[in-house]
Amino acid sequence: MLLKIFLICLGAGVGALARYKLGECIKNKNKKKLKTKFSLHTFIINAVGTFLLALSYYYMKNDKLVDLVQLGFCGGFTTYSTMFYEALDISNNGSKLWSITYVLSSIFLGALLFLIVATVADL
Repeated sequence: MLLKIFLICLGAGVGALARYKLGECIKNKNKKKLKTKFSLHTFIINAVGTFLLALSYYYMKNDKLVDLVQLGFCGGFTTYSTMFYEALDISNNGSKLWSITYVLSSIFLGALLFLIVATVADL
């Protein structure tokens, strides 16, 4: 049980750090190129995290790796709570349509990525 907790904590710490670094990189690259009403870095991070979770779900069989990657890394890397916070902020700033679009497109993309991995895994 202690090993499981350690692996989850280790994965979550690495996932959170990866989320922060990737988010900063996307924000810096995106600063002058593309203006969006919603947070592109959170959108991309959640899509990548969902894709990694789907891959690990279908291809990882080792329980310790599942703890490290699925529960730890993907849990620390994805940030759906931030997505909903940002959606509320967008809505409060007068863009309810963009807020709804942001949430629905994030969820749809995540489901689509999971479906693609599931389809490929079943081949």
